[in-house]
Amino acid sequence: MGQITDIEQALITRLQAELGEDGPALITRSMAGPAGTPVTVPVPIKSYPSKPNDQALKTLASSGAVLVRYFGSKYGSPRYPEGLMVQDRAMLFEVHTVSETLIPEAASSGIYDMLDLAALRLIGHQPDGACGYIELVQDDYVMEKGGAWEYGLIVSVPVQITVSI
Repeated sequence: MGQITDIEQALITRLQAELGEDGPALITRSMAGPAGTPVTVPVPIKSYPSKPNDQALKTLASSGAVLVRYFGSKYGSPRYPEGLMVQDRAMLFEVHTVSETLIPEAASSGIYDMLDLAALRLIGHQPDGACGYIELVQDDYVMEKGGAWEYGLIVSVPVQITVSI
């Protein structure tokens, strides 16, 4: 896989282990279980859909979801140590949260909690392939459509590109 895919998967794995599917269920939703009894289950944490549409995002919002996607990169000035070209790259990823609730309700996490918990579990983490620690850049309202709220948290992952010249 490529660097973008590898880092994206590392962020998803970290969030799953820290917040939900593979770890303690800190981000949860309430839903009907067997015989209609309510159960609390972790919110899915995965890659942003390849072909998002309004219905797909509304469906994700009904259960709540944390979606990770590549947002772009910023490159530093290249350096030329003997026989090499080295360039810093700040890879930006959006941790996109979708939910029908802003604040926690019953056994379901609200979108504000989802944002805060994701930020706290990513800041200072160094994924494989990075040359430094994840930094938080910003979080912001994305949109609300048909009762589906969307917020995004932008994180920066520092990496370094080195090529022989």
